[in-house]
Amino acid sequence: MNAVDVEHAFASALGISEGQRNDVNDADYVRSGKPKHLATALAKVLPRLKQRATSLNESTQMKQWIDNSLDDLEGVQRAVAHPASTNEISQSACLELWSLSAISIRLIDIYMIERGS
Repeated sequence: MNAVDVEHAFASALGISEGQRNDVNDADYVRSGKPKHLATALAKVLPRLKQRATSLNESTQMKQWIDNSLDDLEGVQRAVAHPASTNEISQSACLELWSLSAISIRLIDIYMIERGS
């Protein structure tokens, strides 16, 4: 995913319009490759996704995948929020983390939209 695709995935999951400037889903934040920006974006989107996931009244493999993915994303958030991550995570690695996070977020968001959640 490129930075704009990542921006759109986060915006959709946050329920905000795409292209908002100076917010955690701004493509410029993604392009910066700074772990703290990813940590902030995940900290903002994860509570909303978790809340929406609680309304899924089903016991399916997809629900289990969503729950596991949200737990994994919380782990990423904690890791990139750590001050040492600034020196330990390269810009290109951080861009990959943005992309991988956005893919999971987008899939979860689409699934929940289709379920009316």
